[in-house]
Amino acid sequence: MNFKFHSVFALLSRTTKSSLKGCISSRMIGNNTRNGSTCNGPQNGSNGHSSVNGNITVAIEGNIGSGKTSLLKYFKQNSLVEVIEEPVKKWQNVDGSNTLELMYSDPKRWSYLFESYVLLTMMEVHHRPQNTPVRLLERSAYSASFCFMENLHRSGTLSTVEYTVFQQWFDYLCPMRSLR
Repeated sequence: MNFKFHSVFALLSRTTKSSLKGCISSRMIGNNTRNGSTCNGPQNGSNGHSSVNGNITVAIEGNIGSGKTSLLKYFKQNSLVEVIEEPVKKWQNVDGSNTLELMYSDPKRWSYLFESYVLLTMMEVHHRPQNTPVRLLERSAYSASFCFMENLHRSGTLSTVEYTVFQQWFDYLCPMRSLR
């Protein structure tokens, strides 16, 4: 399954939450006025994005505490937007085991297992049928690979063989052409 994927990096230190909300609202929901936002970027059509079947998926990426949840909460009020939060509850109960807690308690032992499960659960999210014109995801399979796994490998927490196997899974499940 191929899908268009647009990633928004919420750099809240450079913009206010209200201007970021205005930027995303105007671009995704078709209002070409920017509501006074400070958002810049290429304009590909009337709403700033190209899309497949008129639907777009946007991942809200950012550090812990950067405002992702607050931004998503704002958009939950709009009937044209489906908001999907990270499946943390799934990660906290895998046949009675909390993989998130295991990973934090012993990262060298559990990071590969945890990030593999994150990839699986995020792919489940990415492949759900989309029933609204706009889907907002709290993080994505891409951040699991390009941020978390990369950092774990560079810090020595993840072995090269674990990193390589994960990247092969990721490349198989998320070919780069789906980023275009």
